[in-house]
Amino acid sequence: MPSAQAQTHNPEGDPSENSIPTPLLLADVDRLLLESARAARAGAAAPVRAWRADLTEALEVLTYAETVLAGDAALLRHSLAIGPFDHQQVLGTLPRAVSGGVAGYAGSSAGPPDDEIVFARADRLLAVHERMAGADLTRPAGVRRLLDDVESQLGEVTARRMQVEARLGSIRAAVIRQYREGIVPPAESWLR
Repeated sequence: MPSAQAQTHNPEGDPSENSIPTPLLLADVDRLLLESARAARAGAAAPVRAWRADLTEALEVLTYAETVLAGDAALLRHSLAIGPFDHQQVLGTLPRAVSGGVAGYAGSSAGPPDDEIVFARADRLLAVHERMAGADLTRPAGVRRLLDDVESQLGEVTARRMQVEARLGSIRAAVIRQYREGIVPPAESWLR
């Protein structure tokens, strides 16, 4: 998976602000993890710098998606817990629910990203989030099904985020090893 800069789509072929970033898919993350699996044994010819850049970008997108999905799950759990649906009660307690006041919310301390590319790249990871807009919170069975879908996607995103973080740790260790052994070619130097 090339970095977001290389993945933008522009029909005219010239880079511009109107480029649309390619959405990140879990399959893309899996491919990155597979390609970078040899990071611990990486030699001088391995594209360690490219792995680091792509995985760091994927981590940012996954973290954002995880934060949104965790907020959705908290809201849906809260909706199920308050019993008969009351719009005013939900609106009155929503800030506390989304900020972590509801038990079980695994919110992130990181706020939403400033980069619009991250929003666009996370789009496909958040397809279940879009269903929230049309959800009828007055029907507990529908809320339960939506919550199950959100929690399933949240689990997948969280698992990939953790794998990416671990792989980035392996890459850092490999780079340190390469510098100690003096086998880092100038083109891969992280000091430039």
